[in-house]
Amino acid sequence: MNRIAYAGTCSVILLCAQAVHAEPKPKPAAVEYMTQSACPFASWFGDQPANTGVWENNLLSDFRKAWEKAGRPAGGQVNDHNYNTLLGKGNTHGFLAGSLTIDNSKLPLQYRVGLFAKSEKHPLVARFSDFGADKLFQIGRLAIKLPWSEAWAGEINWLFTETLDTFPLSNGRDLAVFAKDPEVGLRAQAYSASHGAASIGRSKLIGELSDGYLLGKEYYSQVPYALGDVAAMRFRLVPDAGTRTCFGTLKASRKEMLKGVRETIEKHDAVYTLEIQVHPDQKSDAVTRGASKRWEGFAEHYYAVGKLVLPMQTTDPAGVSVALKEALTVALKPNAAQANALDKLFYFHPISTSKEHRPLGEINEFRAEFYSQHASTRFQTIHAPIAAGHEKFVIPFAALNAHTEVRKLLEK
Repeated sequence: MNRIAYAGTCSVILLCAQAVHAEPKPKPAAVEYMTQSACPFASWFGDQPANTGVWENNLLSDFRKAWEKAGRPAGGQVNDHNYNTLLGKGNTHGFLAGSLTIDNSKLPLQYRVGLFAKSEKHPLVARFSDFGADKLFQIGRLAIKLPWSEAWAGEINWLFTETLDTFPLSNGRDLAVFAKDPEVGLRAQAYSASHGAASIGRSKLIGELSDGYLLGKEYYSQVPYALGDVAAMRFRLVPDAGTRTCFGTLKASRKEMLKGVRETIEKHDAVYTLEIQVHPDQKSDAVTRGASKRWEGFAEHYYAVGKLVLPMQTTDPAGVSVALKEALTVALKPNAAQANALDKLFYFHPISTSKEHRPLGEINEFRAEFYSQHASTRFQTIHAPIAAGHEKFVIPFAALNAHTEVRKLLEK
């Protein structure tokens, strides 16, 4: 694939990578919360695929056209997936406080880097969401944030998708097809479509994906991340027996998903084992160009490395933890519109992480670049009513620890 030099600029407000086709923009003044102001995108990824700008323009244009055709709806809880995008924020079904306790005792010494260097507990915030338009079949997703002083923006963001252990697209060629690149031929289109079909077909599609009980699912990173300077990892969350079965079966719809999260987390803790699968060579084709394929031969390299706990907590009708909402409101002082949509204000970008666990592969490279572009567009369109000063909204973990009820959730 042809590549060109990265021509963008970085912003300290988490709109990290500007598209290669865009005019360089002045860097805004540093804001208080940033521990490091230097965006790592250029140093991590180097040159960009030559048609990155074409792909981004096509995807963002499709979204804007659908939104304008629908009458330009706007509000804090508007679902961007209703407007011809597969890469959006989605509806929130749970915005919760919890913790991740790392136990590296089963991990070989050479892999004890970054988050896994020490066995210790970390506070976190988790967001359960969906993938799909409101009236269609929906798939569950999970994103977590935890503080990490060495990371750009001072936090680690990890993204998970339920049930599907690999990504529907494999590499830059598949991305070109997905983004309607005019230079892609029919043969490449057919080959790319087979990747997605194989990825989804391997899952227990009818049984697992159609169950809307989000807390009881297994969640996968799908795409690879670094494990130091040599190895790569994929990670997953596996619910314990109580979490898997404590609610039952629900339909994969917005209403049922929210119901399952709220009614369960208000009565039970949700507990998951964090496991990582290791590939010894982060520069291999399997890592860089094989996001839709399993790492065959490396199944024995899954290691249990920690426990993620979301303690029992009261939620509001939108699935937001009442204690967490109270603490965030005090710390961030949102306006009235933002206070009713706190769950939509925070970025969960894969570029915001530590160097030891940086995104790997052609799919992850595009996601690390594009997500900031979509977020910017989202705040100019459907979420314009909550956009004022949105760049300041990062999780203030120090303030959360100062809130008595939230601290109990973070320490359990």
